[in-house]
Amino acid sequence: MGKAPAIRSSAHKKKPSASGWFDRWSDVDASTQQAVIREIVVPFENGLHAGPAAIIAQTASRFQGEISIRTRDYQANGKSILELLILGATCGEHLTIEARGSDASDAMNVIAALFDSL
Repeated sequence: MGKAPAIRSSAHKKKPSASGWFDRWSDVDASTQQAVIREIVVPFENGLHAGPAAIIAQTASRFQGEISIRTRDYQANGKSILELLILGATCGEHLTIEARGSDASDAMNVIAALFDSL
């Protein structure tokens, strides 16, 4: 009898980099932009679930610069609902928000305010 073909799971294809799972960014040259960084605590009773993630991503998409949101272990593009959900941020967890680009301070103020108002 021949050997059965190995079954490969797509779940193991993507490996984390040193900075986290998500390292995609817009075409803004981040090395030349001033970063605005703020730490917040997830206030949502059910964590960063679909509702808040959608609002945050839609709002972040209005800005030209890069917006990243990090947990202790992972980093996500703040403009991606899916990446925000994959963070799995729970209520009370600390997140670091980083904005880069010409509108970084405006983006940071708006995004941070969302965490307080949603």
